[in-house]
Amino acid sequence: MLAFSIVALVFVSGFLLGRFAGIGPSEPTVHALAPAQRLQLEYIDGSVAYVLWSSEPLATIAQHDIYSGDVEPIARFSPWASSVPMKTQLVSFGRSVALVASDGTSSYVAFATPGAPAYGWVPGVEAAWTSEHELYVRQSDGKVTKWSTTADTTAKGPSLNAKRIFQTPAGAVAQTSRGLEPVGGGAKSLPVPSGISVLAVSPDGARAVVDRGGPALWDGRTFTPVHIDGYQVLAASFERSGERAALTLRRDGVLSIAVVDGEGNAALKPLNVADRDCTATPAWDAGGHWLYVTPGDGLMYAIESAGGQIKRVQTKSVGCGLAWLAI
Repeated sequence: MLAFSIVALVFVSGFLLGRFAGIGPSEPTVHALAPAQRLQLEYIDGSVAYVLWSSEPLATIAQHDIYSGDVEPIARFSPWASSVPMKTQLVSFGRSVALVASDGTSSYVAFATPGAPAYGWVPGVEAAWTSEHELYVRQSDGKVTKWSTTADTTAKGPSLNAKRIFQTPAGAVAQTSRGLEPVGGGAKSLPVPSGISVLAVSPDGARAVVDRGGPALWDGRTFTPVHIDGYQVLAASFERSGERAALTLRRDGVLSIAVVDGEGNAALKPLNVADRDCTATPAWDAGGHWLYVTPGDGLMYAIESAGGQIKRVQTKSVGCGLAWLAI
């Protein structure tokens, strides 16, 4: 019995030493996030992405399933700045998502792609995807860097200089001295008159939502004013088909969403939410049935694009950044 006990003790000791020797550096523990209220919307099956602070604290890009209310982390990053509140923007392409976060002084980008490690933080004020594994990041001086990801590596390289870069459902569009042109070529550029602020570009690059003292559609030859009065336009996005655009508007400090057709006709969707000085860009779902926006009041709004329904759900999102994920 004594001999058996000694042999057993040696075996167990060796097993435990082997286990301890095999433990690598500790990694942040990924916990499931608290679920949100379910939004059982018609004609919808998908998720949105936004950023929230988790308790560690970590900046977490979260995937929020619209129908079930399940909220799961996509990627988590140690915060590069401790100051809050923070302004956020998110852009996506397929299942990939990039976060632009600014504290009012500095701005950085973090991103996550399927099948590759999450990456952050890199200096940048804007970001746009050309594919699920190619992201372009513009710095404040206009230099644009291309980031490419694989299952094993994340590489960067110089790309171009641009005044702005925009995310469209078809890929990235850059505003250069020649106009608006898809990153990587393949289509002619859309000229931009001086003094015009571009807010969104259609997927085919043929039209843009612009601000010239009021919102308008621009096709390179003609301005089509959006038929609203007394509103200031803050942000815009085109649906996947390019036939309609959604605008975030402000009047008397209160926000509304407008769905605009190609003739400039606008259907107003009042949110009755005070503007919180952050860019709340509407995100379209894949079918163009619903719009989503987080205006910074702690709620996410689901807005029926062709109807009058507006639904709200509590989130813990930071800033006004929101993007649609194709899953």
